[in-house]
Amino acid sequence: MVALSLGELNDNVLRADITLPISGVSRSSVSLFVDAAHLPQGSAQPMWTMIEPQVEAPADRATGTIRFDLALIQEEPGLGSPPGSWPEVLRGEIRWSCGPWFAPDASAAPTLEGAITVNLTAHDWVADPGAVGACEFEPDGSVWVFTADPVGTLQGRPMRVNLDLGGDPRAGDEVLLQLGVEEAVLPTGASRHWVNVLAATSGGPVVYWADLVTVGEISGGGLSGQLTFERLPREGTPNLSWPLTLGGTLTWECG
Repeated sequence: MVALSLGELNDNVLRADITLPISGVSRSSVSLFVDAAHLPQGSAQPMWTMIEPQVEAPADRATGTIRFDLALIQEEPGLGSPPGSWPEVLRGEIRWSCGPWFAPDASAAPTLEGAITVNLTAHDWVADPGAVGACEFEPDGSVWVFTADPVGTLQGRPMRVNLDLGGDPRAGDEVLLQLGVEEAVLPTGASRHWVNVLAATSGGPVVYWADLVTVGEISGGGLSGQLTFERLPREGTPNLSWPLTLGGTLTWECG
């Protein structure tokens, strides 16, 4: 789970990446970090991490609470240290509640194959002109989410996309866009769905860029559309070899 706006810390938006445990694959973890879009290029991104915080959630994980009392600030050798104005430890709790698709008696979201094109302004971006993804639908027939992996490579690593279109948005509305690459190798046979990748590489180096972006064009029900983004901020790693922000365009079409 990714929380894009928990509040403000030192006048910066605080975000979080929460991983719930999968038996035999990963441990629970919480990483809290500031919005990297407003940090100077080349600066270290403040990030606090705790492995195996206290988690209270039912079996379906649709709701729950995660409590952390010792999320320590991360300092990576060679990457610099966050400014001293940032606290060394964060303590608190995060509560969540997911939508109806996660209810125990909910039917699985129907899916339909779709085409996607991503063009990034990064110099080492190589687009896949034949990239294909999956459109998952809401009960009302509108597109809930578009996922695709891969859509190209960044620094030679395959990139995946998760575009949240829940709520049947219109042109000018904001939607959640997530782009990600993995530096860790997934276990054999593991699903490459966005959520599973984050969970399976808990504690490992996962790099992603995420934020709300404005829809440029979109058809009724979200079956096709396009959007442009300029400063999609990097999250999930303090590794400065990855761009702090990404800009580019994205188009999609279901069916």
